[in-house]
Amino acid sequence: MKIRLAISGAGFIADIHAKAVHAHKKDCEIVALVVIFPEVSRIFVSKFNIPKRYTDLEALLKDGEVDALIIGTPNFLHAPQSIAALHAGVAVMVEKPMAMNSQEAQMMLDTSK
Repeated sequence: MKIRLAISGAGFIADIHAKAVHAHKKDCEIVALVVIFPEVSRIFVSKFNIPKRYTDLEALLKDGEVDALIIGTPNFLHAPQSIAALHAGVAVMVEKPMAMNSQEAQMMLDTSK
């Protein structure tokens, strides 16, 4: 059974993660992308053959069709997106820095427990 991954963000680091996932196609697949900019989203899903795209994380999490989320968005979004995904029972891989400050990082850790 493959791990169903989603990626939040479509910048440089998201591209690196998508390439890494494609290198391990037998174990995992990217099933969704979350990006607010339609043209950026269109290009990214086309490049990596991603079947679903969303403009907000809540819609992705509501659908419940992913096992894990790779967060490659701007730093200020890391904590809120991680916490939302963790509350939805979705595993998280967050890009560095983990959070904007130690309080956000602690909230993320507490939520993961």
